Amino acid sequence: MHAARRAGWAVAAVTAVALTAAACGDGRGDGIVRASWGDPQNQLEPANTVDVRGGTVLDLIFTGLKEYDPNTGEAVDAMAESIETDDQQTFTVRIKRGWTFSDGTEVTADSFVDAWNYGAHLKNNQVASPVFRFVKGYEDVHPDEQGEKPTADRMSGLEVVDDHTFRVVLAQKFSLWP
Repeated sequence: MHAARRAGWAVAAVTAVALTAAACGDGRGDGIVRASWGDPQNQLEPANTVDVRGGTVLDLIFTGLKEYDPNTGEAVDAMAESIETDDQQTFTVRIKRGWTFSDGTEVTADSFVDAWNYGAHLKNNQVASPVFRFVKGYEDVHPDEQGEKPTADRMSGLEVVDDHTFRVVLAQKFSLWP
């Protein structure tokens, strides 16, 4: 009982200090909340981020083809207008029009294909490159054998169809790919 009372006082003291610190603003009322919790392990490149800290930042600044509905946990289209397949091996991805990068440049099918090829290629040393291992031609840009050099610059399973459509061919059927 004595320990529980001390723990209660400790929680109350920490809360009081936190509230006091929060009240001691600089009076500007700029509405900015500052917090610190650590640094990402790597630079904030999507294919070079596999840690929680970096992933949290990337989730805040990038939108993917899909995202998870926080209420249902269901994967829903985000930047994708649709992802369709008839055979679970060839997928046609249509991206919604109107998406832009922070500099105003339009996001296109080339944006995805180029980024995925960059992320997969061995020379770019991206820690998350194995994410692309299901795409046909991954082994050509990222060979498994130590010391072996890539035989291609691009994965053969990625093809731009038009400005907002690209095709992904997987090395084998994979129903959960989208």
